[in-house]
Amino acid sequence: MLEAVPSELVAIRKTGDFLSWLKRQPLDPEDKKLLLLAWCDAVGVPLTDWMVRETGLR
Repeated sequence: MLEAVPSELVAIRKTGDFLSWLKRQPLDPEDKKLLLLAWCDAVGVPLTDWMVRETGLR
């Protein structure tokens, strides 16, 4: 699923850019959540409530 994310956004320093990108994607909320989790795993950061709010999932 992470292959759908532009490679330049798969970096911890791009967290804000990635979250903005994800928020704009026309995906089902469950798919957005899975993509967010995959991104967190790939860059090695824990999922936070802030990330969930920034993507419009809550």
